Amino acid sequence: MPDELVDRIKKAFLESAIKTFQKMIMVELSQFADSDKLTGLFDISGVIGFSGDIVGNCALRMSEQGAQQAVTRLTGEPVEQSSEIGDGIGEFVNMIAGNAKAELQNLNISLSFPEIVRGKGHEIGFHRHSDIIELFFNSEIGEIGVIVAFSDPSKKINQ
Repeated sequence: MPDELVDRIKKAFLESAIKTFQKMIMVELSQFADSDKLTGLFDISGVIGFSGDIVGNCALRMSEQGAQQAVTRLTGEPVEQSSEIGDGIGEFVNMIAGNAKAELQNLNISLSFPEIVRGKGHEIGFHRHSDIIELFFNSEIGEIGVIVAFSDPSKKINQ
């Protein structure tokens, strides 16, 4: 995929993640580039797919404790049930992807419904896509990862 398009997609998701956490729960995200600097493993991921001019997935990855804090701030009341935390993380990844889609308005992109993946140290296999953007942040609620994997649908995706 042309570097210019990859850079636009990266910028759209980077700005969307920062703005979403700032606007929705007043949490400042501080980006760092090296995933080796992560101090812990992620416990929960919200994953949303997209199709159209580009196809792929976006994953929002957090610790369970950070996710609980984020969703509690979002709802304005204590959230402890696993299903509510999952629903909240699904809403966060939906907002991030939706705002990035709006930034990429010249591309025809449709979003799917978010899915939740749980388990300490779980992996999400995005190896089928030609481009993978990894964005990592520190925040007062813990480390946050936003992973965007995508391909040009007119090209054959590696099986």
